[in-house]
Amino acid sequence: MIWTKEFNLPGPALGKFGKGQMVIYLEEVDLRMPAAYREEPVTYDKMFDENTFVASGPRFSTRIPFLDFV
Repeated sequence: MIWTKEFNLPGPALGKFGKGQMVIYLEEVDLRMPAAYREEPVTYDKMFDENTFVASGPRFSTRIPFLDFV
């Protein structure tokens, strides 16, 4: 799996930062079936509808440094 994201960091904007490090913080979450439904009983169609699923908490997270300010 490869994740890509392009962004522009203009020179004048970078000059406003003090010493430190710029990082990207990524989290991966899963969509899961809820433990309880807002309206019960639930029909089979609603049970598997994509709007029924809820995001889990982060199952993986990472901090990736990519630019040092000295």
